[in-house]
Amino acid sequence: MDVIGFLPQVLPDAGETGGEDEAFADVARTHRLDWEGGRIQGFAEGFTALCQRVQKRILTAAGVFSIYGEAYGFFYQDLIGGDMDIAKSELNRRLRESLLQDGEIAALEAISFAEDGDGLHVSVTLRGKGAEEAVLEGRLQGL
Repeated sequence: MDVIGFLPQVLPDAGETGGEDEAFADVARTHRLDWEGGRIQGFAEGFTALCQRVQKRILTAAGVFSIYGEAYGFFYQDLIGGDMDIAKSELNRRLRESLLQDGEIAALEAISFAEDGDGLHVSVTLRGKGAEEAVLEGRLQGL
């Protein structure tokens, strides 16, 4: 099974871990994942932690890992090999449904797709409750 290669295009500075916007005051401190290095390094809080949660939700195949439960994660494998326009529409719906479960996301400002060989380039612009914004980009393989 292909894995979603979702890495941030724009992500808050890793050093931004203290004194962040009050909208994230109740967000738990979490280990910071170094996606490129494949390591856990330090801690993330606030909007940085929110962006990391979004990435992790998209990277986790829904319904596969019992530790997360059935609703957590993202499922797109059933769209492989089908009509691309239908796949884009369904992916848009599924991304919104999955990501908006996180109460710290105020809005998904934009979700866009661009066909890329046997995959699809995906860009998601999200806005946190404190009006922070980030663009996460990646590629869904096998579509």
